[in-house]
Amino acid sequence: MRAATLVSALFWTAASAQTILPPQRGAESFSRGSLGVLKCEVRQLPPELDFSFRFRAGYSVSVPLNQYHGAGHRWTVLVRLQSAAAGQPVYFVDRLRLPDVPSTRITGEAGGGYLLGLGSYRASFLLRDDQSRTCRAEWNIDARLRPADRHVKLAMERGTAAELSLRGWRSEGPVADPPLSRLTVLLNAAPVGLSRSTMQASDAVTLLGALSSLLRLAPADSVRLVVFNLDRQKEIYRKDHFTLDQLDAVRQAIFNLQLGVVDYQTLRHPEGRADLLEGLVNRELEAEDRADAVVFLGPHARWEDRPAPAIGTRGASTPRFFYLEYQQPATLASAVARGRGRMGRATSLRDIPSGVNAQGDVFNTYPTDDGLWASATPFLPDTPHDTIDRLVAGLKGKTLVVTTPSEFSRAMKQISGGK
Repeated sequence: MRAATLVSALFWTAASAQTILPPQRGAESFSRGSLGVLKCEVRQLPPELDFSFRFRAGYSVSVPLNQYHGAGHRWTVLVRLQSAAAGQPVYFVDRLRLPDVPSTRITGEAGGGYLLGLGSYRASFLLRDDQSRTCRAEWNIDARLRPADRHVKLAMERGTAAELSLRGWRSEGPVADPPLSRLTVLLNAAPVGLSRSTMQASDAVTLLGALSSLLRLAPADSVRLVVFNLDRQKEIYRKDHFTLDQLDAVRQAIFNLQLGVVDYQTLRHPEGRADLLEGLVNRELEAEDRADAVVFLGPHARWEDRPAPAIGTRGASTPRFFYLEYQQPATLASAVARGRGRMGRATSLRDIPSGVNAQGDVFNTYPTDDGLWASATPFLPDTPHDTIDRLVAGLKGKTLVVTTPSEFSRAMKQISGGK
């Protein structure tokens, strides 16, 4: 349990955004000498178009914690991004505090990110610890649109880099006449990947970024935000009149959750997941300031519980219910490898001609670095219904599965317009 808590803390410290350094200070920091080499492994997080229509990219770094002991250890992480379109490089800095480190063989992991416009970049990475030991790495970044997203209007200029803000893109002014008077968002704080049971820094950035985009694209006069976790069967944050400048409090609430630890009583009460969801819904139905729309937001849940069929009483003023279900898009290659996709008899994508799948259906493709053809439009495995989907269906609501920014934008129109 101690090890799980420690690794979780290292992940979540990195969920805060990096900040930009003045060019001179950044250059000086990169040129400083080192008193030793810090053992670490750095991995690039390739650029992805996020729900605010900007490319989100970054890194993860793994450090064996047997190089530390006790309290007070710190990391300073610097990233230099040089655009191929020339101009001055942009320097990012993040300062991380390690929790108390016991004698251990585990590896601590952290991550960071930044926002990019279209184009090619050269990234230089430097981690310096409190003992002036350093770890360095370099890699190339190619931020480009997939064929399916070429119609998307990007929110950043080509060749530019910016801080990873959890508040969505910079506002261009107030939105006149919000289509919704009251909106409730029920955020499922869960790992984005179906195969993971613990959250990572990238999960927090994805979920909070989706939340900020939802509130931008489906504005309301008043927003109630409730954050919950099905594994722990508990509500972890609630705020009426929520605004995006309170997003850091949401991040802290998720951090405090410590998903890696599940108590014994929770394991003995598996029906508690459905009870939690029914309680959240009934509270919305009984509220005096009842919302126009209630939106469940989060990744596909790992559970398939069936909530009580008689939940709630729907009347003339009952909110419209939606489930904005995020599913990670899978390439055709990964779908075939898992044997869960719609590829039928296919065993290798190298056997499939460009533009036609194993069942004869046409799809858009593009070549990947390993010589395979991947789907330009998201290729979803056959995913079963989860407990939230079943609940929303019982309330005569609508589940909107989103895998791309384009789908997210279309879903927002349904939520705000009621279509």
